[in-house]
Amino acid sequence: MLLDRLAHVRDLPPRERRAVQLPIVFGEVTAPAMRDDLIDVYSVVKPDLVIHEFAELAAAPMAKARGIPCVCVGFSNAISDSVQTAVEASVAPVWELEGLQVSTETLNGDLLLHPFPAHLDTPRSDVPSAPMRPMSFDGASLTSPPEWADSFGKDRPGVYVTFGTEMSPRAPWAALFEALSELDVDVVATVGSQLDPALLGPSGPNIRVEQYVPQSFVIDRADVVVSHAGAGTVIGAATAGAVQLCIPIAADQWDNADLLSDANVGVVLEPEERDADTIRLSTQRLLVDETMRSSAEVLCDHFASMPHPSQIAASIDQLV
Repeated sequence: MLLDRLAHVRDLPPRERRAVQLPIVFGEVTAPAMRDDLIDVYSVVKPDLVIHEFAELAAAPMAKARGIPCVCVGFSNAISDSVQTAVEASVAPVWELEGLQVSTETLNGDLLLHPFPAHLDTPRSDVPSAPMRPMSFDGASLTSPPEWADSFGKDRPGVYVTFGTEMSPRAPWAALFEALSELDVDVVATVGSQLDPALLGPSGPNIRVEQYVPQSFVIDRADVVVSHAGAGTVIGAATAGAVQLCIPIAADQWDNADLLSDANVGVVLEPEERDADTIRLSTQRLLVDETMRSSAEVLCDHFASMPHPSQIAASIDQLV
């Protein structure tokens, strides 16, 4: 039965998948397994505080049952009322195992930290929440920038292309390479560990293809960021003031892309629009549209004005 439901998710139009992915995959499938794994952790560590990310749905009921304060860290946009209701229903059995009933007020613990500024997205008003500036870790502090990074985007516009660590095999690489090779731009494309750059075919003399480069080494030099609109890339590009070409594939990526489009800092390509000509024309538009670039600078300022995690720490201390 569960396999049938997961198959049903795959058959849905991409924009509709998140509404059922979150409750089915992370509520029905993952949360009970996580609870089993966390039982010993709670017993041995005996934490005074639990901090978990939004899609980890077992930590909150286990903390609540033990009288432990709990903080939820969001990584993307606020979910809708319908998704909230579906998530609550999907994870209710885990709460019942802890002798509790799930509710909107308890699902996200004592505090939900929202990673987007109000200029981009507003958190739910029916749960305790606070904005917190997202701070990424990409391994840059553990290594040095490659020699070529210093010249990226120096003499002509820079375009950074990434589809994260999971979505890369589903990206339209051939169309991307064809489109970007026709533009007078520097391109850095990271394809992830699942793909061998040598097997992706010709990429053009202006395109450097790597499996992984710490995002912070190149994103500040990029005029345009092309991605699947995953939260990490969206936030990294937004905090660097770059405009974005969004090619969403799954999960929250469609929501993130739509938020960027609504804020006039991004262009969204639907599945039928991912040919080389459309990608090229969309990139050209992003390179020259001064209104969108100004909007991207405004969004960057809004991210910078969000409270730093160190400022949030005092609020968390008060929960303990």
